[in-house]
Formats: sequence, C-alpha cells, structure tokens
Amino acid sequence: MRLTFLLRQLAPTLVLLGAAANAQAQARRPVIDVHLHAFDLAWFKVVGEQQPVTMCEGGFSPPMLERFPSLGECRGAMRSPTTEKALVDSTMAALDRYNVIGVTSGPRATVARWRSLNPRRILPAVGYLASPDSARLWAADTAVRALGEMTWQYDGMSATDSLPSAWFALAEQLDLPIGVHMGFGGAGAPFGMSPAYRMALSNPLQLEPILVRHPKLRVWVMHAGWPMLDQMVGLLETYPQVYVDVSAIDWFIPRAEFHAYLRRLVQAGFANRIMFGSDQMVWPAAIGRAIDAIESAPFLTARDKRDIFCRNAVRFFRLQSSLGDAC
Repeated sequence: MRLTFLLRQLAPTLVLLGAAANAQAQARRPVIDVHLHAFDLAWFKVVGEQQPVTMCEGGFSPPMLERFPSLGECRGAMRSPTTEKALVDSTMAALDRYNVIGVTSGPRATVARWRSLNPRRILPAVGYLASPDSARLWAADTAVRALGEMTWQYDGMSATDSLPSAWFALAEQLDLPIGVHMGFGGAGAPFGMSPAYRMALSNPLQLEPILVRHPKLRVWVMHAGWPMLDQMVGLLETYPQVYVDVSAIDWFIPRAEFHAYLRRLVQAGFANRIMFGSDQMVWPAAIGRAIDAIESAPFLTARDKRDIFCRNAVRFFRLQSSLGDAC
C-alpha cells in the first residue's frame, strides 16, 4: 500500500522528468554516424566469441589476452547485451538519446528490420557482405545511401585487386559514396578471426590508382586510416573527393592518441572532410564514448565539432533535402 501511494505521489514528477529528457534529446542538434552496423549477436557466435561479447580498449577480447599476456589488462571493457531484443533496444535508445542518424550496414534483412523500427534513425548502406550484383539490386531502393563498410583488408586484398575494383566501378556508376576499411584490425587479428588480415594493406595511398581511374568516385576512408597519418594527409591533400571518418579510433585507442591524430588532420586543414562514426557493432555504449571523444577535444572549435558531427556528412552524402539547416 505504501509503495502504491508513493508511486502515485511521484507519478507527476516522473512524467515531467521524462518529458524533460525527451525535450533535451529533441533540442540536441543531429549527429550523423556514418559508420553504424546492424549486426545480430548470432554472427559473433559464428566467429567463436562468448556471450556477452567483450571488447577491451586496444581492440582485443579476453581470449586474445589469454593468448598474448603482453596485451596487459582488459581496460575500458564494453560488453554486449545478451539478447537480440536488448541489443536493438539499447542501440535505438542510444540513437534517440544523442539524436543520431546512422548510415547503417550489415546483413540486408537485419538492416531492413532496424529501419522498419526507426526509419528516422537508419539510413541503409550495402556492405561487403553482399555481392556487386546483389548490391546493384538493393541499391535500386532509393533509401540506400552508400556502399560500405568494405572490409577487403581482412581478406588480404588491396584496393586495386579485381573484386574491390568491381565495387569501385559500381559505386561510380550508381553515384553512391563508398566506405573502405583501412587501418587497424584489432590486436592479434591474423591469429584470430581474420588470418588474412595484414597491416601493410592499411596504406591509404593504395587508393590513388582507383581515384585517378574513377574521377567521379566519392570515397571515405574509415578509421581515418589510423595509424597511417602522413599517407592519409597526402591522400586528402591531393584528392578533394576523399573524406574520412573517425569511427572506432574515437573509442578503440587511447584518448590521447586519438586526439593527437585528429589534431593533425585538423591542423592540416581537413576539418571540413572529417566525419563522425562510431563503428557500433554490438556495443551500444560505443556511441556515447565516440561522441564524448569529439566533444572533449580541446583544440576543436564549435564550428569544427558541428562540421564533424553533421555538416560534412550532409555534404558528402547529399542529405541537404532531408536535413536542411538542422546541423
């Protein structure tokens, strides 16, 4: 009886608090996450991860730590939800909380299901899990905004190999931007789920022949090519159609290292071609961590942050008609 009485007394306050939280989310300017994933937990079971899936700062899981004690302690661990419903619900809650619109790749059925749940938040992308032929059919859906994430590096392929070349040609033909994984693969990647991964394939300059061959191509280099900073700066300087996202490195590597890398890109004059990304796979907390990594960068101006969070992606993905001046 007392509990019922207290809940009745508190009800108006709780309603006001809920309304205030919703108003705060609505007042927040939109954030475009150009590197969001719609994955099922079942996929991680296929690659041998235990539930919940744990990710340590530095890009390794506890099983890899057991194999390589030199990795040290598991710091900053994020753990996945343990059910599909919890994963979807917590991801959607994070998108709503931070007013995020996600360019989202993953299995077609999963992306479609997520979009049906929250069409305002999910912009579909066709990833490497599809084939070029199936991607052509899927891209006939005008909701598709991009091709990517393209993860050829994990299969030991360079950008100029035959299959990636076919994807680049398709992207130019369809006039869709294409996002390419370049950079880290996680500590011990060749000894875990990605035996063909090679760090040598991270060099962003391998895109140069592709960009010359396809002058109308819009490419964004995911993870900003970390740690290949000089090569990334050189590519951006020469090819204005290239953008980068800072996905995963905004929560995956130590914050000081991320800020140093980001600062150099900004100092080199590319604040207007850096886009926000979380690379959220099955860890919804990554979205908030990634946003905080940008917000906490002392060298970024308010204009820089709005460019990175929203304006650059609006320009690159041609979202002016849907977002207007919301950024």
